[in-house]
Amino acid sequence: MSSQFQSAPEVSDIRIHRVRLPKKALAKLTDEERFLFVVIGQILNEVSALHRLIVFASNYPDHPDTTKASVHASQATYFLRIFIGHLYEAHLFMNWALYGTPTGKLYRDRM
Repeated sequence: MSSQFQSAPEVSDIRIHRVRLPKKALAKLTDEERFLFVVIGQILNEVSALHRLIVFASNYPDHPDTTKASVHASQATYFLRIFIGHLYEAHLFMNWALYGTPTGKLYRDRM
């Protein structure tokens, strides 16, 4: 039964980016910079998790007339709507963070 589903991605298909931030550098951040750092990290985690859910939910056989395919498509649509809402909220936050705060103005030109 599992043969009708697409195979999971190979390990070589996944990229992991490691960012090292020493404790001393984190301690030097102002409260506003630390807040932006944590919230942007949270946004990235949410977008990544929702993206994986959408891919997983849309991984169904190419038989659109089956009930399972309809359920998978409904789940994918549900997660996609949540994903779009999160992207919109992230866009609003980033606009505020980059244009509405003194710290954002410092980092805006470096992006």
